[in-house]
Amino acid sequence: IAHIGTDGSTASDRVEREGYGALVVRENILSRWSLDASGAFEQWWNSREHRENMMADDITAMALAVTCNPETGQYYYTQLLAQPFVEVDSFARTSSLMGYLDSARMRSQRRPLRPSRALMDYATDLAHHVVRNGQLPRDTAPQYSFETIYIAAVGTSFGAEGTFDYLMESHSQALLDSSFTEIGVGVCSDSNSKVHWHVVILAKPHLGASDVGVGSAHDKQSYAGMPPLFSSQRK
Repeated sequence: IAHIGTDGSTASDRVEREGYGALVVRENILSRWSLDASGAFEQWWNSREHRENMMADDITAMALAVTCNPETGQYYYTQLLAQPFVEVDSFARTSSLMGYLDSARMRSQRRPLRPSRALMDYATDLAHHVVRNGQLPRDTAPQYSFETIYIAAVGTSFGAEGTFDYLMESHSQALLDSSFTEIGVGVCSDSNSKVHWHVVILAKPHLGASDVGVGSAHDKQSYAGMPPLFSSQRK
């Protein structure tokens, strides 16, 4: 038995495939000729590597499963240990943030931005990536058809209003640009739930494009000569 699946997947890949968001994933596996929970635990406990997985400080959740090969009678045990993403009221945070932005745009005689489900989903994926890796990925072109795009990631311990004010300090030109018509916002908290990372995506889609557009990396353009990515943190 091995930690790499027959399809080449890792434990983290399989957990993510099931829709479970986690910062850390550890896996213990073993095979035995008997259905014996205490014996399986003892076997793991007597192995330094497996014991360290179970006792790791970054683990807060666990799942255990056992199955039997009917042809051989051999039992296989799998223990998954993880640190899940901290649940935050992302709907309330994103709604409030977009509300502040719409108000600012109307004061500047700009139209409100239309929330895009495709961009919202992608912004959420990017927020999780930032929490897990500490930065935005290098390739940030979503499967979405657009002419221009601007992506900003900020980490704060503020509420929605404070986060919006912080965004405006560095991104007011883009946030108030009348050429952008759609928006996606994603939120994810760090493991201590102290810093909330917000990813804001502003976009102008191609004419006739919809939320299920099929853009590519070749569609991406920098905004007004500025880098399309920006990441910062303030507590």
